[in-house]
Amino acid sequence: MKTFLILSVFLLSIVIANGQVKWGIKLSGGITNVTDEKESIGPKFGFQIGGLGIYNINPDWGIQFEGLYSSKGAESSDDPPVKFNFTYLEIPVLIKFKVSEVGEHKGRLNLIGGFYYGAKLSGEVEIQNIKLDADGLESSDFGLIFGIDAFLSRRLSIDGRFSYGLSNLTKSGTSNNLGILAGIAYYFN
Repeated sequence: MKTFLILSVFLLSIVIANGQVKWGIKLSGGITNVTDEKESIGPKFGFQIGGLGIYNINPDWGIQFEGLYSSKGAESSDDPPVKFNFTYLEIPVLIKFKVSEVGEHKGRLNLIGGFYYGAKLSGEVEIQNIKLDADGLESSDFGLIFGIDAFLSRRLSIDGRFSYGLSNLTKSGTSNNLGILAGIAYYFN
């Protein structure tokens, strides 16, 4: 994964040097969950906040890099409920394909797909307002992202995406992160 991070930073610095990047900030929220081979724990609200950059390769294709603070986890339906709270520094790298131009402002509707790498910042289990460190968690998360986004204007876009974790969350299990998020982004240029 260190190779992935180094390569991402290298590619991003080349794109920045050429000055062909559209920069912005992003906020997303939605449902996250933790699942294993047999069952899911239960949905919980999750969110992401951070920055993003888009490099348009040509009028139809682009690459989107993001740096996000991401809150994920799950909440059981037990009584009392058990909450799993995880935070990550995530770096999604997405390919964008323009499907069509929509609306009066000729906004773009795009399909997006790619992968993310997340470095774990914290992990805790909460039972009846008692918070405990979640021992045995892996230090990172890796997965796939699929979705759509639409530019409502030159500076404003919305998106919806599904993320599926491919890596195990724990050192001894087969659980992984899932998420369905909707977001909004504002671009400065």
